[in-house]
Amino acid sequence: MFINRNCLHKIYTTVSALFLGVCLAYGDPAPTRFLTLTYTCYLTNLPSTAKQVDCWIPVPISNDRQTVEILTADLTSGRFTKEPRYGNKMYYRRFILNFTRPTDTLTITLSYKIKLDEKSVPEAKELSPLPEALQTTACRFT
Repeated sequence: MFINRNCLHKIYTTVSALFLGVCLAYGDPAPTRFLTLTYTCYLTNLPSTAKQVDCWIPVPISNDRQTVEILTADLTSGRFTKEPRYGNKMYYRRFILNFTRPTDTLTITLSYKIKLDEKSVPEAKELSPLPEALQTTACRFT
């Protein structure tokens, strides 16, 4: 079968337009960001009559938008758990205060490696930009 040059040009133009339309509809994949999140909790001004301190610290979770990997945590003194009512993941640690003075500072540090997969929301592109006053106080990750 023979296809003339004019017909071939029309097919090429049509396929190119369809391909361009698909690319514009889906766009480039959203960027992926990697960050390290470190929680450091300082417990100070403990009552002199306290015998122990129980701490529950929220833990970030993995989902379809982010992948969370624990880097550092003191698992010899604490443990990861889920609270029964809502299923939120927590880091639990109990401090026994036998040898702790009220002026001492207790510290808990948890570090995570987080992979964030950015999501594109078409409706967000239609929103007006933040007012100037809010732009200076907004948090930005790099």
